[in-house]
Amino acid sequence: SNGYLGYSVPAIDSSGNIYLTTSSGLFVSLTPAGTERWRKSLQGFAATPVIGISGIIYVSDSQKVFAFDSAGSEQWSRSLESDETAKLAITPSGAIIALSRTKIRRFSQTGLLEWTQDVSVPMDSTSSFSPVVLGNEMVLFCRPSYYSGGGVYALNADGTPAWQSTVGCGSEIALSSTTAFVVLNGDLLALSLVDGQLAWSFSNGNYSDSSKFSPLIWSNGNITWVSDAGETGHYSQGRDAVISTVDSSGNLVRNVTVSGLITGHPLLGSDSTLFVPTNRRVIALDQNWQTQWVYNSVNENPMYGTTLTSQGLLMVSENDKLIALNTGLTGLLSSAPWAKVFANIYNTGGN
Repeated sequence: SNGYLGYSVPAIDSSGNIYLTTSSGLFVSLTPAGTERWRKSLQGFAATPVIGISGIIYVSDSQKVFAFDSAGSEQWSRSLESDETAKLAITPSGAIIALSRTKIRRFSQTGLLEWTQDVSVPMDSTSSFSPVVLGNEMVLFCRPSYYSGGGVYALNADGTPAWQSTVGCGSEIALSSTTAFVVLNGDLLALSLVDGQLAWSFSNGNYSDSSKFSPLIWSNGNITWVSDAGETGHYSQGRDAVISTVDSSGNLVRNVTVSGLITGHPLLGSDSTLFVPTNRRVIALDQNWQTQWVYNSVNENPMYGTTLTSQGLLMVSENDKLIALNTGLTGLLSSAPWAKVFANIYNTGGN
């Protein structure tokens, strides 16, 4: 690619086409075989793309939210009023939720602005997290705890405030049918979707100020997350990371230590393989938490945004490259409520 891929997670459409963004503002589409289909030049930092229920691809740069069809034709764009890059999600009815530095907005599929809410304390959009959506179209978003008023916020489908958690958050949100899960300083927090109250928390004693990566929810209700994670260069290269799993009541199932720092979102394959990107390699762990295989970065670079296509290709980014690894699987673990960050290969953030 031209530009740093970093934490941008590719979106995959129903035909297997790939959509990704770069730090230099490029929005690129590839065939399932990795051949470039088209590219668009956007302004400034471009956020992770999402795919709507009609197959339209939505993406934001530092000035606008755009809608493109699969062929790369722009359908509409809407100004963010000099705001910063918006993180996007899709509601069950197909509306687009756009969370930027000072506002959260809802657009219809045709680009009509349906409502806007101020984010009371501005956030740095390059370090904030993406919104997620429930089946009733309620929207949740995390204000990182290093900001005043940090925590999880919930808005009703019409944009009115529903609740605010009394505890902070420091990661992308994962959703089950009753609970929102976030990580804060290495601890897993379980919040009721009814009122945002803390249902339970679990600490394995591994403090981490960079556990930004999404928890995963298995088909049996277990939750997996990472702690002591951090970007390469922030910590010692020899520092290990811990992958923790608890049951739905917060009881420890297992801690597994892996060498290196986890630098990207883990995900669950169709046979329950857990894929973990680190600062120098990608690790595949089986259901018994044994290493199945390891892909080593040729240049010992950190591995970032991950997704898994229905053809079993594990997509990982390494600086300015997108790498496809053949896993032999049929995609994500379909029975898992939250098998990857942003819920699915379309990056919708729920539903």
